[in-house]
Amino acid sequence: MHRGIIMEVQSRHWIVLTPEGDFIKVPRTNPSLVVGEEITFQATKRNRRRLVPAFVSVAAAAVLGMFFILPQMAPDRVDAQTYIYVDVNPSVEIGIDEERNIVELHPLNKAAKQLLDGEEWKKESLNQFVIDFLGKAKQHGYVQQKDQVVLSGYKEEKNSEETLDHLKTILDNKSKQENLQLEVRSLVVPKKVKSKASQFGLSPVKYTAWLIAKKEGKQLEAEEMEETPLTELALEVPPVSEMLNKPEVLPELVDIIEKEHPKATEPKQEPRTTDEPKPPATTPNNQDEPTQEPQPEPNNEQPEQDHSGTGDTGGTNQPPTDNNTNTETSQSTDTNTGSTQKTP
Repeated sequence: MHRGIIMEVQSRHWIVLTPEGDFIKVPRTNPSLVVGEEITFQATKRNRRRLVPAFVSVAAAAVLGMFFILPQMAPDRVDAQTYIYVDVNPSVEIGIDEERNIVELHPLNKAAKQLLDGEEWKKESLNQFVIDFLGKAKQHGYVQQKDQVVLSGYKEEKNSEETLDHLKTILDNKSKQENLQLEVRSLVVPKKVKSKASQFGLSPVKYTAWLIAKKEGKQLEAEEMEETPLTELALEVPPVSEMLNKPEVLPELVDIIEKEHPKATEPKQEPRTTDEPKPPATTPNNQDEPTQEPQPEPNNEQPEQDHSGTGDTGGTNQPPTDNNTNTETSQSTDTNTGSTQKTP
């Protein structure tokens, strides 16, 4: 006797699929049986012959197998709903889904790469991962008692503030249990700084601190900023300390920085060319003069071009240069007429 699965019901016969992958035509001995049921039948010379070519049998078997194989082969990639950043010197970017499970993980400096090397993190919960990450950082000497842990995210991202507050509570409790006395800070940054922060490989808070430090006269390369702990920078630059200790002033600081560094949050661009020159201010003596005269206004247009070239961050790994020195001069004197006029 042989076994098979009924694949098709005809008036007098069944088409049966055998375990060997053959389609066999056998007499329909029980009219009540339907497609999908298993039957046993007596092999005969007639029904031993393959009813269809071998490649059709293989194709049919493949179709059946798809129902079991494809779900296992399907990629498990899930787009992150929110990004959370942890800075404690090892700095890491964590992408999470709606259940706060990790779907992406990116070390932001050498220390983090060392800690994450060979670690399995997929599908781990955010809370457990951060606890394990800080525990490993402590073992390697990166975290000491009374150190500062800075959590950050982007204000406009889904559940960002709620997630940060929840994670801060977890870490505060963990710090008390282990008597670490860690200072856990939680900050959200306007998402408009994300493109530049990502370009330089910095967390949103580190990027903002970098711009503030630059504004205060402290020069740091991007690679140097990656490895500089925020607590160390806060000791040297008081406004950075103010940002960390008073998170509510952070959006205001970002707005101030954007006004003084207008290209700080824009995508990378080439320096401004003379294809779109600014028209010079007109006076009674020069209003009909063309803009390409050698020196119609010696103090106006050239500084604008110099400032644009040096303010672009695309060519170097430094934040934009402070332009206060250009904006302080609000008047210039026409050398031909002696008249005073506003600089554009």
